[in-house]
Amino acid sequence: LLFLTVLFSDELSLLLTEVNMIVHRPYTLAIIDDNESIRDVVALTVENNFAADLVQTLTFASGPEVLADFKERQADIFLVDINMPGMYGDSLLQELLTLKRNAIIVIMSGDNSFTITSNCFMDGARFYLQKPFHADELVQILHSCLFQLDHWANIFDKHRKK
Repeated sequence: LLFLTVLFSDELSLLLTEVNMIVHRPYTLAIIDDNESIRDVVALTVENNFAADLVQTLTFASGPEVLADFKERQADIFLVDINMPGMYGDSLLQELLTLKRNAIIVIMSGDNSFTITSNCFMDGARFYLQKPFHADELVQILHSCLFQLDHWANIFDKHRKK
């Protein structure tokens, strides 16, 4: 019984250390789209609707670009375009969730295919934005993402204090 308690305690300690590195403010939003104007508009929308101590943005033109930068700067929320040259968004979605299983992935696409949408949902995307979208839609989804991150941060903070 003592062995199991120590094992559980060590695993819990390791998990809380990992979570401490993952759940923190300001949260980081990675915007991944091959269209520079989309990246700029999304970043500006975030800047105009969220305080800098709440959300910071990183922008990337491709999947390989965000993956190359992943070890350096890990985001909490990923806004991923589906149709990008070099690596489609659904493949990037799978890669990101392999690297960071608690990442919140928002898929955006101009393609109204039910197959693509449902596959992304089944692969772990939390939200979907149909292009073109209004700034209000983006802000509402980001509020939901931030609520989830804050929710888990509060739970982990309570456990750390015990």
